Amino acid sequence: MHSLLAVRSLLLFFFSVIGLVSPLTAQTSLQALLSPGQVVCCVATDSAANVYTVNTLQNATGIGITKTDSQNNVVYSFGVASDGTPAAVAVDAQQNVFIVGNLGAGTGSTSVSVSFVSKINAADTQTLFTRLLGGATGGTSLNAVTTDPAGNVYVAGTTTASDYPVTSNAYQTAGPVRSAYPTPSYAVLTELSADGSDILYSTFIGGGGPFCDPFGSSCLSIQATSTANAVAIAPDGSMIIAGYTNATGFPTSSNAFQPGCNCNGGATGFISSFKTSGALNWSTYLGSGMPANPAPTVGDVISSMAVAPDGSVVVAGTTDIADFQVTANAFQSTPAGIFISKLSADGSTLVASTYLGGSTGEYLSGLALDSQQNVWVGGVTQSSNFPILPGSLSIGNSFVVKMNPTLTQELQTQLLPTGDADNNSANTFTLDSAGNQVMLGLAGTLLRLPNTGAAGTLVLAQANSADYTASAQIAPGELISLWGIGLGPNPGIGATLDSSGGFPTSVGGTQVMIDGVAAPILYAGPNQVNAIAPFEINTNPTVSIQVVTPSATSETAQMALATAVPELPSVYNPAPNALPSVIALNQDYSLNSPSNPAKAGSIVIVYAFGTGLYETPMPDGSIAGTTLDSLSTPVSILFNGQAATILYEGSAPDLVAGVTQINFRLPATVSASYNAVQIQSAAGNLGIVLTIAATN
Repeated sequence: MHSLLAVRSLLLFFFSVIGLVSPLTAQTSLQALLSPGQVVCCVATDSAANVYTVNTLQNATGIGITKTDSQNNVVYSFGVASDGTPAAVAVDAQQNVFIVGNLGAGTGSTSVSVSFVSKINAADTQTLFTRLLGGATGGTSLNAVTTDPAGNVYVAGTTTASDYPVTSNAYQTAGPVRSAYPTPSYAVLTELSADGSDILYSTFIGGGGPFCDPFGSSCLSIQATSTANAVAIAPDGSMIIAGYTNATGFPTSSNAFQPGCNCNGGATGFISSFKTSGALNWSTYLGSGMPANPAPTVGDVISSMAVAPDGSVVVAGTTDIADFQVTANAFQSTPAGIFISKLSADGSTLVASTYLGGSTGEYLSGLALDSQQNVWVGGVTQSSNFPILPGSLSIGNSFVVKMNPTLTQELQTQLLPTGDADNNSANTFTLDSAGNQVMLGLAGTLLRLPNTGAAGTLVLAQANSADYTASAQIAPGELISLWGIGLGPNPGIGATLDSSGGFPTSVGGTQVMIDGVAAPILYAGPNQVNAIAPFEINTNPTVSIQVVTPSATSETAQMALATAVPELPSVYNPAPNALPSVIALNQDYSLNSPSNPAKAGSIVIVYAFGTGLYETPMPDGSIAGTTLDSLSTPVSILFNGQAATILYEGSAPDLVAGVTQINFRLPATVSASYNAVQIQSAAGNLGIVLTIAATN
């Protein structure tokens, strides 16, 4: 019994004080754009500061497009039927939307994958054209799209198809051919007319063999790969692509900053510029690709690019190389996971170059230039020593960094809740035409912040208090964590039970209003408030959230209403490379742990947040009694991917209403010391994968 009390105390501490750095996105308000099951892709803006987001619809049944104006009002949101997966989006001067993406390969020995380009009309949201690009002899993947003032559309990517369509004026008409090596992939650049009817220009660029030294049988399995991840139009109309390659024959120009690959065992970046005539303007490698110790797993990969008004080219990407080129007085010369580089307009000079990051690792979400040519990058860091300016906002792992044009100084830094500025994609962070920050979050929310950074009283993220990732959804009775600035007292205050024996709706002067109902609060601090969504929010498709303090009220955050978004609270697992461990009780009520595993076939008790309504309504913030109350819509426990036998799921005696107790039986045999556990709602929402200690 003492163990049971200890676990309940641990749970209370977990959801009333700690919460999680799990975020979503918003502007000065948090705005959920997607429905459950949809997958975010990419974001673009236009000259009027409208924002366009693209996603895959639930079960990959189509592609969704949402336009949000400069005041965060949704102008339109609709889906188009498609079997494809979107990869990038661009908008022309008339606010038409261009989407590129990829179709999966069919079946059979001759199956290939192709890519698509679609144009969506700005006025009536109709698809003006969809054009397929690819060849019959290999696969094609388009990764980038942009437009020019005339409305022509440019796409770039990679192909293994020797018959990918190229024009007569192509710089490189010969494509990849099969040999003793794996079929190489070549980068491709294609320009289509504004109506999609004509291919105005199209070319391969790449090489047939990989760098590999010493040359021998070990090289036979290495594929020569050239992939374009970004495309842009220079002020003089030149077409520029950037990406990565490990190909020996990749073309470079005589004036290239780096004419040789300098790589062996890893890829290196490239930037190639083509004249309006189609001839090669200039082309250069950028990076090293030389094996580090240990050897690199990837090398240098350019994923984002922007062109300045003077024609200079700024690129950013990721690296695991210790000798990437940095310039004198670079902001950071110590190797890190991200690089940012600027080349002269003719590709002959490395004007500025720096590393950015800490000692563990980073991922890039996007690159943009403001009107003063300052360089902005967004992404996610896993490093505890990521470089930020003193006094900067630091409440998560998503970073936004503003650097001066010479890349010698940080001008602004923010560490936002994880998920605000990243989606494990290089197309989810940008600036709008006013220079404000635009971020498409992992869970499908839009965060727009002033170019000066977050200030005032803001909700920057909402998450299930048991989760490690962002959430765009909220369920009745869910224990949630709100992250932001100016939310509550400093230092933070944990709630104490009120005269009715429940949790109060005000702590330290802070209130959380959810659909106009004051929510029970468990903890309030300057950057975090933990609360319980009222059970009354069960009618409208969207849910509004505001934090009210004695001095200010936050902008309204909008979340999607869900029947249930269940998660299981967890703790750190000390085992090497192990996932977090679920907070669970063994059959004897002792705390499950690596040193105290559950026996196969025994009963295990877990606790869940976000399981939705109960059969009998409970007052918000009340403490559940010994009269058990079942869930209105049951949830499932998956043990190693299989549904476990559930013996009870309902209210948890002595814990706050909204915490669900689940008793389930382990299989008669278990496969390992650490087994995977997930929770799933009837609608299919899956919680994060955790581990539970078990033994036969």
